[in-house]
Formats: sequence, structure tokens, C-alpha cells
Amino acid sequence: MIYNDSNNTDEHFVLQNLVMEEIKKYTDQVLIHNTKLPDVTFETGDGRMVGVEIVAGLGTKKAVEQIKSKLTVLSKYDDHFIVSDDPLLSKEIGESGGFVVVPRNDVQSKIASYF
Repeated sequence: MIYNDSNNTDEHFVLQNLVMEEIKKYTDQVLIHNTKLPDVTFETGDGRMVGVEIVAGLGTKKAVEQIKSKLTVLSKYDDHFIVSDDPLLSKEIGESGGFVVVPRNDVQSKIASYF
């Protein structure tokens, strides 16, 4: 049995681990972070570093604040994107700040595009 021992919501915890498992289909160079770093980082087939921020179980305002607080860190990666668990929230976040937001249902194809 897996337990959420992080400070994140259960929705965030599950989505973060699902993203990591999807990336592991392509590479072992993947890490989960429960710090100020992106929630998941991985190395692509051509050596680029990608940061992934997970937004799950939050309201729009809090989600946008969370993403803005991580933009400085995310910008240090070769590429980055945000994964949202709510398609409507994805649209609102993307439109409000021009963030690259990937709905949960499109994560598989986004990750595959790096390999």
C-alpha cells in the first residue's frame, strides 16, 4: 500500500506518481521532488532537462499563485509544462498567464513527444 506522506493533496500525490510512471516508460532519469523544485523532473532522449509542475485539487486562484511562484525555477529547465487535473482549470490557467498547461488526459502524448 502507498501512503501520501507529503504535504500535497491526495489528488496531487496520485497525479505526480502517475506522471513519473509514464516517464519511466521512456527513461530512468526521472525524479519526484517535494521541495521548491518542479514536482517531477526528467531527462529527455537528447539530454534536455524538463520540469513538470502538477496542479491538482486546487482552486484557480491558488493554482495560478502556485505556478507563478515556481516560474523562476521552471525557467531554468530546457523545457517545462504544467499538468492539471481539471480541463476547465487548465484552460483558465493557460489563458490567465500564458502557461503551457497539459490536461491530465494529454500527458501521455506530451511525454512521448520528448522521446
